[in-house]
Order: sequence, then structure tokens, then C-alpha cells
Amino acid sequence: MVFRRGIRFHRERGVPPLVLGLIGFSVGFAAISLLLAPRVVAVRPRADEAASAFAPITIRFSVPMDEDSVAAHLGVSPEVSASARWEGTTLQLLPAAPWPTGSNVRISLALGARSRNGLPLLRSYQWRFSPAGLRVLYLQRTPETYEIVVQPLEGEAGRALVESTLPILEYDVSPSGTFLIYTVGASDKESDLWYLALDGSAPYKLLDCEGEQCRNPAIAADGRQLAYDRALLAPSVGGIVSAQRPRVWILDLEDGRARPVGDATHATRGPVWGPQGWLAYYDGDLQTTVVDDLRGGKTYVPNASGEVGVWTPDGAHLIFPEIRIVDEHLAATPTIEVMPSAFATPALGAHSDAIEQFYSHLIYVTLATNESTDLSSSPLVEDANVAISPEGDRLAFGRKYLDAEHWSPGRQLWVMDRDGTQARQLTFAPVFNVSSIRWSPDGSLVLFMRFDQTHVSLPPEVWVTTAAGENPRQLAVGAYLPRWLP
Repeated sequence: MVFRRGIRFHRERGVPPLVLGLIGFSVGFAAISLLLAPRVVAVRPRADEAASAFAPITIRFSVPMDEDSVAAHLGVSPEVSASARWEGTTLQLLPAAPWPTGSNVRISLALGARSRNGLPLLRSYQWRFSPAGLRVLYLQRTPETYEIVVQPLEGEAGRALVESTLPILEYDVSPSGTFLIYTVGASDKESDLWYLALDGSAPYKLLDCEGEQCRNPAIAADGRQLAYDRALLAPSVGGIVSAQRPRVWILDLEDGRARPVGDATHATRGPVWGPQGWLAYYDGDLQTTVVDDLRGGKTYVPNASGEVGVWTPDGAHLIFPEIRIVDEHLAATPTIEVMPSAFATPALGAHSDAIEQFYSHLIYVTLATNESTDLSSSPLVEDANVAISPEGDRLAFGRKYLDAEHWSPGRQLWVMDRDGTQARQLTFAPVFNVSSIRWSPDGSLVLFMRFDQTHVSLPPEVWVTTAAGENPRQLAVGAYLPRWLP
């Protein structure tokens, strides 16, 4: 011990190497644990975006997580039934019903959730988003561009999501309401598939069809696959170039690989996904709807109309319009003078020439047995453009009568129960033809397009009404192919 100027010093011995090693190990372990500890790196929807009513909650973690521990510590308010889907480090919660509008959805992830290697979250997380009200999509043409427009059902005017100098032919919206896929081209030229994420990103070409025509995009229920028609372009009768013998293809939206489905020697088109991941499409050579489970199993449903129709929500049935012929003694075909002027009045009349007349009835097919039921109530009605409600209990469709007393130029909007009973008419504008019918996500409203059959130069219109036919109102003029944005 040494004393200097009243200060006592101790001559310290060196720290043992073992202790230094333990300290270094502890510090290193703590640092590595901090680096490897799970954390949330991204969430959707964000608080600053207008989320769709069916928007999935997406949480991306920094490392693979123990799924059960995340489920035990995750809270969502208000409660909505949802299914969980994991892809690597990303969790998606897919709501079975729309998020309630008019209030915030709050999500919390508490301490206790851990990664697969057992490390816990070092902090809790909370965030919220506001579901947007009901919104409508439709196509519209301006003097300069072709547009896909989104319009809130209440309040604001529509705004263009996409503007193209080439025609936009069709589109589909993902069931989650997070992206669109649409076709750009012309009926006698190449058309390609384009993709638009509804998060403000710019659209991009999803598939270059290399001089061929890709049409009728249909997004699968899980949002992972796209079905579409693809056809060669060639001169037909009179030298007019058109699509020849289309074939249905499927594009995997995750890996970008495309493959044809169905018989390679047959013309197929009009794909419609079922809720269970099966695909229905029309085979023109067989005049049947093919229900393909995409694992080798197929059901063939006779169908002369060429319309695939709609699936029931349980995936067990198809409903589609089928061609019938009116007996000669029943036919009483009204005539109408089609007026080119918007100011002229059409003259309705009737004659009773004995002629055969084609019409369509709605047919309900049970896929397990291929048994069919005619849902249309009378031989003298023409029913088409069927849409099924989200709960699967009601059908909306276009109907017109074929007898002289009740005949009208256009189909009117009707609703009936799924079994064909309780049919009731919702619109009463006989010169307008109703089509492109869509139920709202909650089943309370029906969206439709209509156009004047007697003044063919007038633009189509988009309308909405309640499921009881109350408060019908026009949403847009010069608009067509309306859909709800989920």
C-alpha cells in the first residue's frame, strides 16, 4: 500500500481472464439478442390510407415468428371474424365480413409474442386505420383517354385511377380490394394485362401477350392466381381481324408462370373462379361449362348460352342463363321503332306472327350430381345477367317478358330468392336494358348499368338502388362495367 500526499492508493490486481470472458460473452449475447429479437417492420393498412372494407391486415416481421404466440397476443377491435395466412415472415388477417365504417379499426400486439427461435418482442405495438365507405369502380371514356374511375357512394365525385390512350377493355378487382388487373388494347389488335396496386403505386404491364389477345381477367379468391383468355389474331369472314379460338390460361401472380388449362384442341373462354379454388369456363366446341378442380377432375355442365354464370358462395352450385325456344302458339312478338333522335318517342306495337323465338331462363345446377332446376317462373320471360348476394340467399338479374301485354325493349332489374321464389321487380324503365349487376359487400344495395334500347347513341349510365328497390339513383353517365371496390 502506498501513500502519496494524503491519498491512499491500492495497487489493483488484473481482472482474471475468465471474468473478462464472461463479461464479453454476456455483452455479445445481449447485442446479438437485440439484433435477432423479433420486431414489426411494416403494417398495412396504414393510418393515412383509405382502406377498403375487406382490406386484409398485413404485419411483416423481421424474423420468422411462432404463429401460436402471435395469435395469442394479437388483438383487433372491433372484432370481426378473420382467417390467418402466413407467408414467411408476413401475417395476413383476411376478414370474413367488411370492417365497420365510420370508426377506427385498432390492432395491438402485446409483449409475449416470440419468434421461432424463442426470442420475445422487446416492445408492444399498436396502430389503427379507418375503413373507407362504399366505393364504386367503373370504366369511362373521355375525348382523350380511357379511364378506370373510383367513386365514393356518398359525397365526392369520381376520380381516375388509370388513364390510358388505348382502350381499357375489362378489369377485375381482387377480393381484398387491394389491386386491379385490367386489359389494354383493342378488339382487333393485341391486348395485354396490366396491374394496379391500390396503394398509390403506378400501374405496370403484368403480361405482354406478344401480338395475341389476352381478355377477361379473373382473380382467384385468394388473390394468388389470375385466369384469362388468350387468343391468336387472324382475319375472319370479310378479312376482318379478330380473336380466333381463345383458350383459358392461368397466371401465378407470385412466380409469374403461366399455363393453359383444358383441352388443347378446344376453344375455351370466360373463366370464373369458385370460392374453393376451382375454375369454371366455357368450352365452345362441346357447348358446355367445364368445372375444373385443376387437379385432374372435371364436371361438364350442358350450356348452349355461352355464359358461365355465377358460383354460389358454398362452391356447390352454378347459376347461369340457358337458351330456350318459345313454342309457336305462345309467341307474340312486339315490335318497336328504334329512334335515332333523343327527342323522338318510340312507338310500341305487337304482332302475333307464329314464329319461334329464343330466350333464356336461369338454371341452377348442383355440381355433385349435375342435376338442374329452372328458376325462371314462366315460359314467357327472358332472364339473364344473374348476380348472387354475398350470403347466397338472393339473386339479382335482368328480366323482360315476351308476351305482347308485358313486353318491354329492355330487361328490368329483378330480385328473387335463391330457389326462384319471391320474385319482385325493382326498376320500371321499360326502354332501358339493365346489365352488369353487382351486389354490395353487405348485400343491402344493387349496382347496375343501364342503356336506352330505343336511342342507341345515348351513353350508358351507372345506377344504384337498395335491394328492396328503394331510392334508385344515378351515379355516373357515360360509364360502364361497374363494380364495387371491396
